[in-house]
Amino acid sequence: MIDDARSRSEKHAEISARAQDAAKIEQVLNEVARKTVQEHARAGRKIPVWRDGQVVWILPEIEDDGEK
Repeated sequence: MIDDARSRSEKHAEISARAQDAAKIEQVLNEVARKTVQEHARAGRKIPVWRDGQVVWILPEIEDDGEK
């Protein structure tokens, strides 16, 4: 019984630690997505987006992100 409680406590602590990383993970994923869209825009390639219940291909606009 004590082992079960400790095991649950350890699992809870691990889940809590990972949840704290979620904001950082989301930030990194958003940055990667933004850079990828900009790369496609510079190369003149279309990207798929979800609109009105279907996938449509659009040519993204180039944003000035300060990078060269």
